[in-house]
Amino acid sequence: MFSEPEFNNCSALNVGFMALAVIPETYSLSDTIPIRSFGGYDNITYLTEGPSTINTGTTITISEGVVFKSRENITSGGYYYSPS
Repeated sequence: MFSEPEFNNCSALNVGFMALAVIPETYSLSDTIPIRSFGGYDNITYLTEGPSTINTGTTITISEGVVFKSRENITSGGYYYSPS
């Protein structure tokens, strides 16, 4: 979720639900979820595909305006923060 991929010349047509899937994992490093664009969608939604854990002492910041959805629970011993 925190890597810096480049999406060039991508398009998406006739898609009922558009999101970037987030693979379930345990987060131990603090970071910020960035706003990304993909396939003509500005500020594309993030969707977790399984349970994720934020370890104690870890802060995950969700940038203002980011849409973040989850199909599963997010367990937090740490902290997640959304400035909005």
